[in-house]
Amino acid sequence: MIEIIPFMLFLIEWHPDRAGEFDLQRQPVVFRTLEECEAEGTKLADERNMSASDGLRYQFACTEIPRSEKISDAFDREIERKLERDLGSRK
Repeated sequence: MIEIIPFMLFLIEWHPDRAGEFDLQRQPVVFRTLEECEAEGTKLADERNMSASDGLRYQFACTEIPRSEKISDAFDREIERKLERDLGSRK
């Protein structure tokens, strides 16, 4: 069986005069390959950069959708950290 790990596309909006401020938008589509995601990201960022008149800049990032076990592990670690913090504050 071949496992397909889909990719999410994020569009990052920022302004060079506003250090530290940015907007991260996940696009409502997933891609089967990194290459497909990067091609769409390049196209979308280029279109937005060409039409931006207020100095905004656009970049993109593609990332794998986390597998369910990774999400579960991260959730478990967060619960453990909260318990340790709560128990530590009671001492």
